[in-house]
Amino acid sequence: MGSTQVGIVRDLAKYPPQDPSAKKDLYNAALELLYSVESAQDTAQRLYHGHVPLAMAQTGIDLNLFNILAEQQDREWTLEQLAEKTKAEPALLYRVLRCLNAYGMVTQTKDNTFTASNITKNLALPSTHAGIKHYSLTMTPAYNAIPKYLAKTGYKNPTDSAPFNLAYNTDLPVFEWRKHNPENAKAGQAFMAAQRIGQRSIWDGRVPVSDLQLSEKDVADGRVMFCDVGGGMGHQCLDLRKYHPELKGKMVTEDLPLAQDMIPNREEMKKLDIEPIPHDFMKEQPTKNAKVYYLRNVIHNWNDEPSKVILSSVRKAMADDSVVIIDDVLMPTIGATWKQASMDMAMMTMLAAMERTKEHFEKLLADSGLKLREVHVYDEEYGDSLIVAVPA
Repeated sequence: MGSTQVGIVRDLAKYPPQDPSAKKDLYNAALELLYSVESAQDTAQRLYHGHVPLAMAQTGIDLNLFNILAEQQDREWTLEQLAEKTKAEPALLYRVLRCLNAYGMVTQTKDNTFTASNITKNLALPSTHAGIKHYSLTMTPAYNAIPKYLAKTGYKNPTDSAPFNLAYNTDLPVFEWRKHNPENAKAGQAFMAAQRIGQRSIWDGRVPVSDLQLSEKDVADGRVMFCDVGGGMGHQCLDLRKYHPELKGKMVTEDLPLAQDMIPNREEMKKLDIEPIPHDFMKEQPTKNAKVYYLRNVIHNWNDEPSKVILSSVRKAMADDSVVIIDDVLMPTIGATWKQASMDMAMMTMLAAMERTKEHFEKLLADSGLKLREVHVYDEEYGDSLIVAVPA
């Protein structure tokens, strides 16, 4: 690459586009450029030290460094000032900051002087704190067990156990294991609650809601318009009411008592005709003849056999005009992004589960007495989609 080309790249780094779509395109193009020019030594060093950024990010969070820098984004802080703020020994803090600068998490302006970078602002977000804590504490040991687990099991697709079980020397499924490991459970719950903060609601016009419309007779008969299977604390029901108050009919959110015990706004839900119903989705579906059965990030937590149990239970409860909407990642058959592929590995590592392609969903639905009607992709980057199915 000539000096002119290098200059263009560096100018783009200093003055990136402000349009979100242009930013994303440039980000993906920069990754392609990185991999296309990476030397053998660069590849090796990047992989050797792959755990360092996460460990340093957690350290920076623990020291409150990112929040200190982000609160005054244009201020340049001396090492001594940051040491006084964080109570860290200056010699150690300098090494931490030097490493954070190398990974773009802070900016070193001159010797012993630091300021916020673009990534500093990202690392000051509570949602990012929650994710880094969860991945540092629970996910990393499980990821490290992948090679040993796959070799031990003869490189078969995990179904009955997962690398997580080998990493933590337990026969318990991860959700049961968390009951005995409260620190991990707390970190995991915080991450699950925070990971979608800032994302647009799917009900704000990006997906059609025609399937949710009930006749006057259905409303009068008390038919359930929307049943959120595994719906946690009812966020999707509340969002749907917020964006589509014109939709008539009762709504139900189903989950285990452990999840529903954390519902903070039962009175609000009652006023909005939303009913929490304790339910284990591996058992018979108690809500009969609902217009829509909705499963958000449920099926990707399970491999095919338990997924068939969940979907078959819903199928038996459906009326002829009922619809199932599965809200999950839809994997492409070619060119999966690193985010999509990493999420698939996370499902395999922790739950012996998976993200699925359209063809995989079609077979899973057919085996459960359903058929695919259509797909609405509402987030191209992650592949988040509504997989709409009807009785076969």
